[in-house]
Amino acid sequence: MKFSAKNKCSVMSSQVFQLGSKLLQQVIPIEGTKILNGEKQKTFSEVLPEIVSSVELSNLKTLEESKTDSFISLYRVHLTYGSYPAVLLDAWDKYNSRKTSENDRPFLPDPNQHYVLFEFADGGIDIEHFKFNNASQSLSALKQTISGLAVAEHTLMFEHRDLHWGNILVQKSETKSFSFTLNGTNYSSETSGISTRIIDFTLSRMTKGGISLYQDLSNDEELFNAGSSVDFQFEIYRTMRDELGNDWSLFRPRTNVLWIHYLIDKLINQVHYKSKRSKIHRQSIQTMRQLSKTILTFTSCQEIVEKSSLFNR
Repeated sequence: MKFSAKNKCSVMSSQVFQLGSKLLQQVIPIEGTKILNGEKQKTFSEVLPEIVSSVELSNLKTLEESKTDSFISLYRVHLTYGSYPAVLLDAWDKYNSRKTSENDRPFLPDPNQHYVLFEFADGGIDIEHFKFNNASQSLSALKQTISGLAVAEHTLMFEHRDLHWGNILVQKSETKSFSFTLNGTNYSSETSGISTRIIDFTLSRMTKGGISLYQDLSNDEELFNAGSSVDFQFEIYRTMRDELGNDWSLFRPRTNVLWIHYLIDKLINQVHYKSKRSKIHRQSIQTMRQLSKTILTFTSCQEIVEKSSLFNR
């Protein structure tokens, strides 16, 4: 099978490789002593919440009462050990020679090095680098993202907590509309020729079977110290902290709304559009501008779905 490296993940010690045309493999070294990208390797217990979240969110597409296909599909998770495979190092080197990776070369010769391997569907290109035809497509991406978060809130008491524009993947789609079910009510909307998938649940929070999984960020000062002049996303981290009172165990779905507010700003002002002159582009931008004015009055994405005019029942 042919391997090729992909762009970096939010988990700084991990790498993503493409296996064929439709499968991605994320490799996370764990339990080792070697420092990677200036960070200690995670323990298995630290990675376990992400494993559980990835499984549960992927399974939301199989439910009936509340159903969504807006999260990346997870096929398998493996726990393995050994020195870093030469075929993956070769793929990393080829990628680095073409585009320059922001990560350290993952040379781990220790035969006792352990790894968690995720195998995901290939969801496309992140919003930051995707070229939309016009804003009707970015509005569809926004609606698909909101709908997925709404279902996950209702079903899993889910908050993403790191939904910057690198964590939403977009690809072209021939499907005319997307549908989802929220608390027994069916909704649908036009795709405008694209589909989106939410990824990376490293910082996420969810509850399943009475057990809550989350990352305690109360002492992670580095996350909160970056200036908002660097990017609006760092202001979102601080606003989340205020919303939660720095208690990261709480379920406060308004944190998802904060990220939707951030996303609207990106879709209006910073994404790539091939055509900005069409009527549908102007109308879609206007719709997002109007939503931006009221978005922070909502307490959850579920409330956005149920009380705004974005979705058709």
